[in-house]
Amino acid sequence: MILSWCGTVKFVYSFALIDIKGRMYIGYSTSFKNEKESFERALALVRKNGIKVNSLRLDRYYSREAYVNICQEALGNVKMYMIPKKNIASLGVGEWCRMIYAFVEETKTFLREYF
Repeated sequence: MILSWCGTVKFVYSFALIDIKGRMYIGYSTSFKNEKESFERALALVRKNGIKVNSLRLDRYYSREAYVNICQEALGNVKMYMIPKKNIASLGVGEWCRMIYAFVEETKTFLREYF
């Protein structure tokens, strides 16, 4: 979202966690600083309210092992689906490695679940 007043352009970053089946927001946050801050606050809101998340789909912006770790810390053992970036330096360990392996070995199945 972009706000403009008196010739100055301001950005408002937002992040929403949505229950796909129920079509309901379970966590939402905005920030004037950056999208990562709104992402972390939305996760904190879900955790604070005790909402159980079984799986999570994130876009390419969040396609890094660090974001998988942040989600695991906030939400527990969550099955992750991310479209990996082109320039993955290492496979890492844990959920990140499992997810990348599933993407490479069973791309169609992975993408079907992602979308």
